[in-house]
Amino acid sequence: MSIYCRSLLPPFLIWPSQGADAVPQATNRFNWISLFFLGFIVLGGCTQTQVLRKNEVLEQPTEPIRVLLMPLEVELGELTVGGLVEPRADWTQAAQQHLTLALKAFLSAKNAILVPYNPPAHSPQKAHHHHQLIKLHQAITKTILNYKYNKQSNLPTKEGKFDWTLGEGVKALGEDFDADYALFIFIHDTYTSAERNVISFLFSVLFLFPIHPGSVQQGIASLVDLNDGDIEWFNRFVSYTGDLRNAGDAQTVIHHLLTDLPLSTTPN
Repeated sequence: MSIYCRSLLPPFLIWPSQGADAVPQATNRFNWISLFFLGFIVLGGCTQTQVLRKNEVLEQPTEPIRVLLMPLEVELGELTVGGLVEPRADWTQAAQQHLTLALKAFLSAKNAILVPYNPPAHSPQKAHHHHQLIKLHQAITKTILNYKYNKQSNLPTKEGKFDWTLGEGVKALGEDFDADYALFIFIHDTYTSAERNVISFLFSVLFLFPIHPGSVQQGIASLVDLNDGDIEWFNRFVSYTGDLRNAGDAQTVIHHLLTDLPLSTTPN
C-alpha cells in the first residue's frame, strides 16, 4: 500500500516563531483550535493506493501496446447539508473529459496507445456480449474488494496470490478493437455544498470536535489481458483532496490510480 500526503495546513495556523529554543504557548482560543485540528488537517491531505497484481512479468513488445479503455464509470456529486449526494451531470462530464485526456498522456508516456471503446452500433449480439463482459468484471471487482482488501475475510483458494480471470470470452474485445489489454476504471467523487461546509466549520469550532465535510474520491482500476482474460493488475485509490473538475487534479488522480501499471514497451 502506498500513501502520499501533503499538508493542507494554511500558514496562518502555524505557531509564531519565538527563537530556536522557545516553546510555543497558546495565548488565545484560536491557537488552541489550530493545534487541535492540526493532525486532522494534515491527515486530510493523504492519498492511499493499494496495488494487487499477478506474480509474473509481462512481455515487453517492441510495438506500442494497444489498450482498450472500457466505458469510464465516473460520477461526481454534491453532498448536501442533509447528507444526501446529488449527482451533477455537468461535473461528471467535465471530469470524464479531463480523465480521458490524462489517460492518453499517461499511456503515451509508456509507449502505449489508448483505444476508446464504442458499442457496436450494427451488431446487437456483439453489444450484448460486451455488456455481459462488463457486468462480469463488475461482479469480480466486488469479489476482489471483499476478499483481498478486507482482512477479516479471505478465500482459501486465493491465499497469498492474485489469480482472477474473466475467461477467454474477452478475446472478442481484443479482436473487435485490435487491442492487447482492456483498462477498466471506476471513480466516484463528492464535493460538499457551501452550506454543509459552513455547518461543519461552526460545529467544529463550537464543540472542539472536528467533522470531516465528507468530500472523498474513490477509484478502482484494473488491467485485463485480452488474450486469456486474466486480470493482470488491480488498484484501489482513496483520497480526500483534489478536484476532478479541473485538468490538473485529474492528471494527479490518474498518476496515483495507475501507479505501478505494468505496461511498458521497448521503443524501436
